[in-house]
Amino acid sequence: MEPEVNPEQYFRVKDGRIVKSLKDLVDVLNQIDDETFYHHVNVEKNDFANWVRDVLQDLYLANQLRGIAFSRGYVLLGDWYHRKAMIRAIRKRVKELKNVEDKISLTFEENPDPLVSSLKLALKKDSLQGFSSNVKSLAKKLPFVGSSVKRKEEMDKALTNR
Repeated sequence: MEPEVNPEQYFRVKDGRIVKSLKDLVDVLNQIDDETFYHHVNVEKNDFANWVRDVLQDLYLANQLRGIAFSRGYVLLGDWYHRKAMIRAIRKRVKELKNVEDKISLTFEENPDPLVSSLKLALKKDSLQGFSSNVKSLAKKLPFVGSSVKRKEEMDKALTNR
């Protein structure tokens, strides 16, 4: 599930394209020319990483995108290499988030407990900011939690530690 982005927060690429989601960002990175890419990503800035951080609120992916331009000899390897590296990082992150979301969905389908339903809403909210390591570990633990009392204690603890 990708977060919904308000129209005023769409990323407007120099060549006029509009990015509304990570899928759109992958498409744009595949299609833009070097000049357009360099306008948005250079030694002074990384507009794509900033948009992912500020609008999608995924700090993990934003840091990955930012690191690609500076950790691999930017000038020597050229723009196409960096676009491909960014595309790989985005696709990997989307797959990672989908796997966590699938785990959470399966957990809640198997457990109709109202306490779990409350946690599901909290986790969905967290998914808008990218899944944190706390949510990933919680998603792994939930199917194994026993009684309602123990489940409530586990969820309360998890939610207060976020």
